[in-house]
Amino acid sequence: MVNVSRLFPQKQFSKTSMDDAITRGDRNLVLMPKTEKNQHIYTNFNEQFNIFLKKLPNNHVRKQTTDLYNRDKIYIVISTTGPENGIFSRTLINNQNRCLGVGLLSNELNINIETGDVRSIDECIYAAYQGLIRTGSIIFRDRIKRDADLHKLLATYFFLVVLKSLGKMSIYSDKQKNFIYIVCLYAYYRHYLGEHPRATKSIIEKHFKDERLLQYYEEFEPRFDDIEKYSSTNDLAKMLIDTRALVESPNSINLSLMRNLGLSGYYSLFGPLDLLLSMCLLSAYPTEMYSKPAFVDRRMQTNIESKFVKDYMSKIKYEDTDLLRRGN
Repeated sequence: MVNVSRLFPQKQFSKTSMDDAITRGDRNLVLMPKTEKNQHIYTNFNEQFNIFLKKLPNNHVRKQTTDLYNRDKIYIVISTTGPENGIFSRTLINNQNRCLGVGLLSNELNINIETGDVRSIDECIYAAYQGLIRTGSIIFRDRIKRDADLHKLLATYFFLVVLKSLGKMSIYSDKQKNFIYIVCLYAYYRHYLGEHPRATKSIIEKHFKDERLLQYYEEFEPRFDDIEKYSSTNDLAKMLIDTRALVESPNSINLSLMRNLGLSGYYSLFGPLDLLLSMCLLSAYPTEMYSKPAFVDRRMQTNIESKFVKDYMSKIKYEDTDLLRRGN
């Protein structure tokens, strides 16, 4: 077996306050190498994987995951401590930012590590796609940080997920929705991209101010001073309350987000951008990885996916290593 964290330390788009919770089990992950001893396991698993893969419609999941499969870069990863917090894949990226493969977490995906049988092979395919999304996000991190068009779309997606997850869309006034939107934009750029308060305000004014949802911007503007001290989506509830966008308690807001989004969605909102992007792209597909509030607008999410695949995922470079073959 190969100790994953020792040979391939966990990488993500950026550091967040959720890192410990998200990666706490990483040191307990071991990769099943593709040795002769394990050949029957991988043969059985690959047969199931390929059969279902060919049944998929001609979409990005099928095309990108088929390429990964044909390169023989899908690995089974075992956790010695149990499920890994609703994250289904493990990136395998070397120091040269080359992809060595994608690890599928057997505990989360119910892969039998003795036989290679799996309860739901379609979820394994979507998990492999999740691994590719995260890999592309991490490898091209610097370029993605400068991609204003992508962030405008993702920030809007973030807002729509929050609004839907709060569960009270129908009772909010237009002004409340405006205020929630501005707070979500602020939280997005502060948390995912690490922008300073003044720069974040400038970005909102430059890219979003003409939108209908910012018609109350001038009334909101003085309230930026009330949230300048916050830099994480972990503080989203406090931002909503301090700007008087909502009058509920922080615990009530956070519980609503957790209950409606589930663990995978919760970590996507409060973790690094690679997890948010994974949720955005995958929730538009028939997978059980994410709960219903993660799917908000098919056209917008499809546009984000097409842009990401074209500009980043399709440009991933691969590399081989004997470590994943011989297991030592």
